[in-house]
Amino acid sequence: MARPGLTYDQIADAANSVVASGRKPTLESVRSILGSGSNSTIHSALKKWREANPAPLSASTRIPDTLLLELSRALERAGTNARAELEQQLAEERSELDRMASETEVLEDKVAVLQDQVAHLQRERDQAVAVADSREREVQRLQDDLDGERKLRTSAEREVAALTVRLEVEREARSEEKEKITLLEKRILEESSKAAVSESMRETLAAQLHEMQKRVEGNG
Repeated sequence: MARPGLTYDQIADAANSVVASGRKPTLESVRSILGSGSNSTIHSALKKWREANPAPLSASTRIPDTLLLELSRALERAGTNARAELEQQLAEERSELDRMASETEVLEDKVAVLQDQVAHLQRERDQAVAVADSREREVQRLQDDLDGERKLRTSAEREVAALTVRLEVEREARSEEKEKITLLEKRILEESSKAAVSESMRETLAAQLHEMQKRVEGNG
């Protein structure tokens, strides 16, 4: 975690302490009291403090060249340090942005893969539903066909039963007709053997026999 920067009040108090000790507040003297701090920050605060606390100087007062050179070098170092700190912060921010961009790209790839999987599952679900619907319709069609076949079979069974009954009735009727023919043929033979049988009787019996034979042949 970054250390909080110095405030103007802290730097002003340090400058006042230097003045109280009989010295002139400089960048190095103030920083020695504070123990730390950016040179550029201390320099800016000292400039503001000097404007608020002007010190009367005599005409003979002159800043030594060595002090001016030292001050110039200190300011240059302060600017260099501040620039280096800013460049380092900028590099760190760029590195963080690159890391976040990489993570975002990875997440986007994962999201794309998941979306493809979801779309595939949805297609499979739709296909399964379509197949189930098709099979349900086929089952219903087969059930309808089965019901139709059952109805046709029931109707056919009823018709066969009716025809069976009718056939039995006709068989019984034909059997009775055959018995009648047999009896009639026997009677004709008996009557023919008799000399007293008249011709008209034979013709009547012959006609009846012929009619019965026609009925029997028609029923057969």
